[in-house]
Amino acid sequence: MPASVNSDKTGSPHLLAITVAVMACIIMNVLDITNVNVALPHMGGSLHANSDQITWALTTYMLAMVIATPLTGLLVERFGQRRLILWSVARFLVCSVMSGQSHSLTEIVLWRFMQGALSASLVPVGQAILVSASGWFPSRFLHWPLRPSARSRRRRDLGYSISCAILAVLWASPSSPPS
Repeated sequence: MPASVNSDKTGSPHLLAITVAVMACIIMNVLDITNVNVALPHMGGSLHANSDQITWALTTYMLAMVIATPLTGLLVERFGQRRLILWSVARFLVCSVMSGQSHSLTEIVLWRFMQGALSASLVPVGQAILVSASGWFPSRFLHWPLRPSARSRRRRDLGYSISCAILAVLWASPSSPPS
């Protein structure tokens, strides 16, 4: 076997538990989007909002995901994969409870924005955790040292996320903001 591939063919001895935990995080994210989409008419009725206003609950979630996804690499570099995914899941659950307890459209939009920002890292970090736990990926790619241009890459990623956020706001914003 070449030296560039991990010699441990099976990967982590806890691969099944890691896979189940990561899949639970990803399913939690997808179910949240689906449930809110189905519940929009009921939410609009209970919050006395029309359909244009209540769609902000979905729009802000997606907008926050668009803004926060490019920043995932920077956060993993700074905090690590395990700490970031645990932090994101815990705060995501808190924001889910708070958005469920919201009594106004402004509250639910705020909590959904926070939820989207925190859920943005669940899928990419989960995939990275599965790749590193499985042991099949060449280890030379997992441990590349940072190049001197890492700072410029971070600035570029920040610029992309700001540009995407501005375009998403301009494209997705209805005629009137939530009140």
